[in-house]
Amino acid sequence: MQRLFGVGLRTRFTCAESGEAEGEDATVFELKCNITSDVNLLSEGLRLGLVSDREKNSAALGRLALFQARAPAPGSVGPFFACMHARSGMLCLGMWLPLLSTRTSSAFAG
Repeated sequence: MQRLFGVGLRTRFTCAESGEAEGEDATVFELKCNITSDVNLLSEGLRLGLVSDREKNSAALGRLALFQARAPAPGSVGPFFACMHARSGMLCLGMWLPLLSTRTSSAFAG
């Protein structure tokens, strides 16, 4: 499963309050695509899904603090991905090649 559908992510957590930064490697089997009125392309929605705020324990502050989690781009991807259509519940399978073209992969860097 990991070889076919896994997506390797290197997430960087940054705390604005303490200046702490740490990284975390993980393999996930789904990416969130945030659809808003400003999102026109799948790659834009995926890029927005790679940024989030999380509460984590801060060693410098000795308490919970807000960290921004950012994964700049998928590091390693399997050849296939699964996509669930939210309204109909239909599942489709696709290949990454069109999403990782030069034009769309640069959208992940933003």
